[in-house]
Amino acid sequence: MAARILRGVIGVDLGGTKLRIVRFDGARCRAREIPTGPAFGAADLARELGGLTGRVGLAVPGLVAKGRVVACDVLPGLAGAKPEVHAVVNDARAAAIADLDDLPRGGTAAVVMAGTAIGAALIANGEILDGAHGFAGELGYLPYGAGTLDEAAGGAAILRAAGCDAPTLARRLAKGDARARAAVAAAGTALGAGLAALANLIDPGRITLGGGALAWPGYSAAAKAEFARRTLAPIAKRCVLRRTPWGRNVVARGAALAAAAGG
Repeated sequence: MAARILRGVIGVDLGGTKLRIVRFDGARCRAREIPTGPAFGAADLARELGGLTGRVGLAVPGLVAKGRVVACDVLPGLAGAKPEVHAVVNDARAAAIADLDDLPRGGTAAVVMAGTAIGAALIANGEILDGAHGFAGELGYLPYGAGTLDEAAGGAAILRAAGCDAPTLARRLAKGDARARAAVAAAGTALGAGLAALANLIDPGRITLGGGALAWPGYSAAAKAEFARRTLAPIAKRCVLRRTPWGRNVVARGAALAAAAGG
């Protein structure tokens, strides 16, 4: 399938550490980022969205129903918000909307976003699977160890285990610090276990990965190794694990596509 063309549409990717605003205009796009954090709430979001013109789609890392944010663990101040934009979607679902561009017709696939926490969206027979209440794909809530996959595999989990912030972690990794490397590897291994559970359940033709946690050295390698170890061999042999071809704009692109389609 050919990639869909967007002109004059804005996609907004809201995450636990940043708000990424991308204006798509044919083959070109312009992006800017604003820091967020746990205290970022509905009023902050409304202020940043207020100056945007044209059709706007917003993706958030939480549960969304009928344009309202039902719950958002990484940005709790958004709970209950109903942003005044043309489409509001879960961030993993937005990534799945973008992923449909090159998925073979009728394909079964999954998109997994590893950012501050872990999100996923499922595609069955060429259609995004919503579930009975619109919340299908909450991979981060998969039980893992004594907690959840979110608590073991996301970027926040890495920083907790390393005992530092992101810039410090980057410096420590560059120096080969053992604690930093172990924190990244443990989180990647947890993600791999989650990917294996997903693959064993739905037998996808591919799983597309995105999100900022993939940038940490050793994270993806640990995830792939654990995926290969835990996934049923006939599934692992045929399931393609790939990085999203849309890079950092994948979620914003999906949100923009949702807005262009009318929500």
